[in-house]
Amino acid sequence: MTINDSLDGGRRSTSSLTPFEPSMTIAAASNSTVDVNTPLLSSPSHHPSPSSQPPPSSHSSRTKHARTWLASAPFAWVGILLLALAISLDAQTVQSLQTYALSTFAANGKLGILSSMQNFVTAAARPPIAIIADSYGRFESFLFSITILTIGFVGLALSPGLDTFMFSQFAYATGQVGIQFMETIIVADTSSLPNRALATAMPMTPWMITVFTAAPIVEALVPDHWRLGYGIWAIIVPVSGIPLLLSLYYREKRAARHQRPQTPKSHSPSIPKATFMHFDIIGFLIFTIGLAFILFSAAYATPGSYSTSSIVIGVLGFILLIVFCYYELHVASHPILALDLARDRTVACGCTLAFLLFGGFAIYQPYFYSYLVVSRDASPSIATNLGLVSLFVSVIAGLIASAAVKFTKRYKNIMILGVVIRIVAASLLLFFTTTTSSITNLTTAQFLVGIGTGMGGIIVQVGVQAAVSARDIATACALYATASSIGNFLGDLISSLIWSSMLLSRLEAELPVEAVGNATAIANSIMVAQSYAMGSVEREVINRCYVEVIRTLQGVGLSVFVVALLVCFLMKDIHLDREDPMSREDRIDAESFVE
Repeated sequence: MTINDSLDGGRRSTSSLTPFEPSMTIAAASNSTVDVNTPLLSSPSHHPSPSSQPPPSSHSSRTKHARTWLASAPFAWVGILLLALAISLDAQTVQSLQTYALSTFAANGKLGILSSMQNFVTAAARPPIAIIADSYGRFESFLFSITILTIGFVGLALSPGLDTFMFSQFAYATGQVGIQFMETIIVADTSSLPNRALATAMPMTPWMITVFTAAPIVEALVPDHWRLGYGIWAIIVPVSGIPLLLSLYYREKRAARHQRPQTPKSHSPSIPKATFMHFDIIGFLIFTIGLAFILFSAAYATPGSYSTSSIVIGVLGFILLIVFCYYELHVASHPILALDLARDRTVACGCTLAFLLFGGFAIYQPYFYSYLVVSRDASPSIATNLGLVSLFVSVIAGLIASAAVKFTKRYKNIMILGVVIRIVAASLLLFFTTTTSSITNLTTAQFLVGIGTGMGGIIVQVGVQAAVSARDIATACALYATASSIGNFLGDLISSLIWSSMLLSRLEAELPVEAVGNATAIANSIMVAQSYAMGSVEREVINRCYVEVIRTLQGVGLSVFVVALLVCFLMKDIHLDREDPMSREDRIDAESFVE
């Protein structure tokens, strides 16, 4: 698969698309071709007819087309890394800022709901973003994503209340989805399987730099100037995206000049029409409404006294997700998610692993910062740095693990080791989370969390991609990303429900009589909790309650990681070099930078 196949004026075209089997060789697979107009959202089970396939002589045209794009590929990758640098710094600061933002609105208990909302948008917005990319072009898709992201930042900075803040979070998350979607496809289309893990880790390298700068920014902004923290990203992120936008625009114009006669232009009216006809609108609505019902049920539930209506809506949401799976597998002619790929054991287990690993982490992560600044009385700088230790280490561990995969051509043992380390780290974190534990102990646990995350997260995705043909890599990436998003979504919901209900009930039961009236305010705002002096009876109770609840969340997350380890053993240990779906011809194209 060449890079121009993915970025050819906004269409997805792939070559060498024969699903590989043990009896097949890469050479045999390289002789097959597919319709260059196959949309990203089309089902992998619907293969093009022979009449739609280009003639064998078209390969030289494809090669020239690839080199037309690849001449500017280094500039595009510089743009990707620059944008990744800005987004990584944004994410690391926003993670801390939103705690103070919600506390300002007396809604810190909704922190998990806020994270769930972002993951809901991540799961639901990807198909429409893919339609824009397929119908109008990669440049247009990126421009749309950056514009929506900027609108989200402005809304977050100016929001007068919780409702506006939540709505702006939708726009913010939608923009992030579009950017991350394109990064994933570019990485998959420009690397062979042995190099895939290393290429996937490259956009994460900026996190190694920004991890040292996020804490001072947060320290300077909180608690009074968190709005300014959102506002600066409304300027920095769009400016950082200019190089990549220019590269994609240049690529589209070059592609139009080298367009083959039989290939319609991306802006032809027939392309959007065909793409929307292939868009599974019914499946999309079932999926989106199901997630929305679950989110609504949790967001409007009152801690300690969940109404019958909220429970019914939540159950209905889960039923709709089950209906969605059946519809996509047995009814939809053009499924929005390629669930039939999950019939492969490795794909199914890989997506399940993504669901469990991301979900287990999301169960305790949202409120770890609150625990640090309240129970441990840590400064915003220390709390931010401690939360980012695992992120920094995960990038380094991911690069090392990716290099190991490249040289061993195997992924399974490295993946299993990563999950084992993740379990050990979660156990230590549970043990060290007390009102008196040292920052050094917590840092050690977070260090191990990072190693396990880096070794497990990236490598699992490589296993999923190794189990499918080159034609299905984009859809497999979408399936994997959706599984991880739903895992995050449900993990954050569980986190919010446990935190909101347990913390309030513990505070009401243990606070002195004169402070019980403030229990709700303490549970909803870390600033109110911090207003009680360290060493006072009230603060001791508050600190103890925070610890009890965060340890409960960590225990649930640990249980999820143990289940994930069992799933690891069900995946096939694929030899990546022998079963690389990228053909030799396409690999030559992808490695050539000569016009």
